[in-house]
Amino acid sequence: MEFQKSQTSNRYRLLVRSEADVKALRQSEKTRQIASVIKKDMEKWKFDTIVLDAGHGGKDPGAVGLKGTREKDVVLNIVRDLGSIIARKWPGVRVVYTRKDDRFIPLHERGKIANHEGGKLFLSIHANANNKRSIRGAEVYILGPHKTKSALDVAMLENAVISQEVDSEERYKGFTQEHLIMSTMAQNAFVRQSTSLAQEILRPIDRSSTINGRGVRQAGFMVLWTPSMPSALVEVGYISNPQEEKILRDRQEQTKIAYRVFQGLEVYRRNYEASRLAAMER
Repeated sequence: MEFQKSQTSNRYRLLVRSEADVKALRQSEKTRQIASVIKKDMEKWKFDTIVLDAGHGGKDPGAVGLKGTREKDVVLNIVRDLGSIIARKWPGVRVVYTRKDDRFIPLHERGKIANHEGGKLFLSIHANANNKRSIRGAEVYILGPHKTKSALDVAMLENAVISQEVDSEERYKGFTQEHLIMSTMAQNAFVRQSTSLAQEILRPIDRSSTINGRGVRQAGFMVLWTPSMPSALVEVGYISNPQEEKILRDRQEQTKIAYRVFQGLEVYRRNYEASRLAAMER
């Protein structure tokens, strides 16, 4: 202990020195740094942004039913309803739309929007079609090489829109089967989450008495190649099937479908956040 007189006043300062506990200080600083890293990691993986993609739009009507029901209109209504449900149920989650009105968005731009907005999940909504009008049911796809011809047919149907894009031949010339495999490998970090997402979304649709699910599948959908996050494409039903077209064009049924998709998202989010919390506690 010592006294010091101020050079500018008549006041004295009392200085008390003690030996610092270096070990404790280091441990305290280490704890602070660890907490800072954990906080940043939690923020990075926080389930705070969902990107919803309504397929087709504008000059691209998508599939058209016998009654003239257009896929682009059906899926836009479902996406809007789903976004509204999310906003109401999860006020802390931001909803980003690749399109909120009847406009044409190139496939490669949809994934870019998702990445730019920092999405934690990308969900593309479509309605299916087939020359065999008896085929019906919902399907959910994740990115990967097709394992059945029917999966390939669906992907080719949805990918056909690129023919309407400017400079499509130049822009997509590298999108070969080899590129698909490489893109799938690059998204390996999200495969488990994408599969879980697809399964959880399909379950409530399966329970529906109006649309029977046809399973979770893999295929090379170009819209799923770009997003760097868990991603899935939902075919809500077959617009080419007369019975399902009647359901899909009904505004109340569209809202019901949106709510069933949300029910799947609820389970996925609960499992996602539980797994992240468990990982942080290890």
